[in-house]
Amino acid sequence: MSVKLLDRTRKIGRILRDNQSERVLFDDICSCLGGMLKASVMVVSRKGKLLGVYLDQGKPLLGDTLRDKIGERIDPELNERFLDILSANENIPVETLGFQPQEGVDTAAVVLPISWRGERLGTTFLYRYGKPFSIDDIILCEYGNTVVQLEMLRSVSGEDSEEERKAKQAETAANSLTVSERKAMGYILDALPDGDKGTIVTSRLARECGMTRSIFVNAIQKLESAEILSVESRGMKGTTLIIRNAAIRNFLKAKQG
Repeated sequence: MSVKLLDRTRKIGRILRDNQSERVLFDDICSCLGGMLKASVMVVSRKGKLLGVYLDQGKPLLGDTLRDKIGERIDPELNERFLDILSANENIPVETLGFQPQEGVDTAAVVLPISWRGERLGTTFLYRYGKPFSIDDIILCEYGNTVVQLEMLRSVSGEDSEEERKAKQAETAANSLTVSERKAMGYILDALPDGDKGTIVTSRLARECGMTRSIFVNAIQKLESAEILSVESRGMKGTTLIIRNAAIRNFLKAKQG
């Protein structure tokens, strides 16, 4: 390994090592890798969402099937072509991915699958105009993709932890309700006009359901205290409810079943 390549890999490694926040650094990795290789770099999720992007300064986007802003989705057919690539492909003809290269300009592309234990998590895509990627460039690309994979796994782990936290929160809140309050809460959730948000009149709903208003109020107050609901009184117009933790629906159905 050349000294230059070693320095470059260390620079990428520092991004991961120095990250003390919960923020996943796809954009920083793309910028670091793209700046060193004078290339455009993108990290795309399995569903085609752009997680990180760096466009080589002054260079045009390769095609309108790509996107240049985080959170946007690339063309579904392009993403399918990415997902069909199961191993690293270097200096591939961009025409095979559906792009129309600029006339008279050589375009080199690298597609690197992001996978873990047989599960495809996404794709790292690099391209540049003018010259192909060298062996050292490709080694750097693959090292960068390994760092992307680690960040991807951290992101997935964080999402799983958040889902587990919400599930536990919803289970505890559901267990705090009496049988009558669970039944009342079921009526309330069914009455919300927009699914997870809406305004209800508790006295009217209680009469329609043949229950007392206090049961409805107690159920709402308990779930508000548990941060399952956001509640805003609108006086004579009723009470506006926003479900902050949708997992409560499943636990209420399980209790009622």
